[in-house]
Amino acid sequence: MGAARQPLRVGVLLPTREQAILGEYSVSPLLDFARRAEELGFDSLWTGDSLTARPRLDPLVVLSAVGAVTRRVHLGTATLTPALRHPLVAANMASSLDHVSSGRLVLGVGSGFPSPETTEELAAVGAGLTDGAYRPAEITPPLAPIPH
Repeated sequence: MGAARQPLRVGVLLPTREQAILGEYSVSPLLDFARRAEELGFDSLWTGDSLTARPRLDPLVVLSAVGAVTRRVHLGTATLTPALRHPLVAANMASSLDHVSSGRLVLGVGSGFPSPETTEELAAVGAGLTDGAYRPAEITPPLAPIPH
């Protein structure tokens, strides 16, 4: 016998990148979007991460604000790039967000897309390809000890 089948869960990406493209950085439309998505029954809300390659509002700050105006939806990073933050700071921010949102954080991590813009972004924070920024086995250990 197989494991019990879980219901399909569906999330939606918050339009933080679209805001940046349009030069609109108001958080109010994002919060309205989040409230409406929860009302419509979505299971999770997600936001991307980039400082300069694909700029947008910080994902952990956005998800903190979203967590304050929602009660049920999970809050996800799609994806957080650990090389852009000091591991201790990233772990503290993620665990704090998980705490204030009553355990709703889903921390998706990734290495970033290997493009010239991403390489420049990593260099701007003192990281680079030789630092393991694109090797999955090296991006998660610093975040592994996040307290729950």
